Amino acid sequence: MLPICLNCVSSRIPVKSEIQVAIRLLLTRRSKNRHNTAMQRKRSKKTAVDFSACACSGANLPKLVQPSILAALSKEPLHGYALAQQMAREGVHLNAPPDHSGIYRLLRSMEKRGLLTSLLTESESGPARREYALTDCGRLCLGRWKEALTRYRDTIDAVLDLCHN
Repeated sequence: MLPICLNCVSSRIPVKSEIQVAIRLLLTRRSKNRHNTAMQRKRSKKTAVDFSACACSGANLPKLVQPSILAALSKEPLHGYALAQQMAREGVHLNAPPDHSGIYRLLRSMEKRGLLTSLLTESESGPARREYALTDCGRLCLGRWKEALTRYRDTIDAVLDLCHN
């Protein structure tokens, strides 16, 4: 049985399994058929195909929000709004940065799991802000994310090599 990470995305899914599941979803015929069926419906309605909302555009990578937050907080503590602004500015999520409410939900979830701590700080203008900082457990989780993303990138590179041959 594969080791289970109790602090990453899901405590019930082995870490290696998440990568394998993601790749299977990218390569399975079922996924391809669903994609083609939706595109065929669009084609029947108009001549030009708009892939901007399609998953193949790569614009929506929700699983990468957590490591993005961990990486940003590894540099300095931030409050949610500043974190969202930084993520949008850095363009890690292409032209579709995560929405603010989703970031706040994930911050609360990560705090409950012990990856982050928060502290209410006074604001010069407006109400107090909740500032988030990485815990030791959060730093370990970030390290695991780095390893997993490196393996994932290697696998994607191998798939791209197959596409070019």
